[in-house]
Amino acid sequence: MLMANIYLLCWDYERIRHIVPLKRSNAEISSTKKKILSSKFPFAFFGGVFMIAALVIVINIFIFEIRPGNSLEECTNGCKGNKYPKACNEFCNCIYNQGKPLDSCLAEYQRAKHIPSTR
Repeated sequence: MLMANIYLLCWDYERIRHIVPLKRSNAEISSTKKKILSSKFPFAFFGGVFMIAALVIVINIFIFEIRPGNSLEECTNGCKGNKYPKACNEFCNCIYNQGKPLDSCLAEYQRAKHIPSTR
C-alpha cells in the first residue's frame, strides 16, 4: 500500500509540486505548463509490485524453518514436511495449548531438535 501511495504521489506530482519545498527556475515553471500527461499504462510499477509480492512469498516459504501460523491446525499441518516433526508438534503445543511466548517456544523447539527421536 505504501508503494501504491508513492506511485500516486508521483503520478500527481505536477499538481502538488507547489507545496513541495524545492527551488525551481522560471524556465522550469513555464515548461511544466506545456507538458502533456501520458496515458501509458505503468507496466514497470505494477511489475515491480508483483515482483516484491513474489519475493515476500518466497522468503516466507524458504527462509523460515518453522512458522506458527494462525491456528493450531495450520501449525500442525506444517509439521508434516518438517525435518523434525516431533519437535514441530511440541512447538505447536507450546504456542497454542500452553500459551507460552514465541521466544520460549522457539527455544524449546531448538532444544527438541537436538534430542534424538525414537522412531
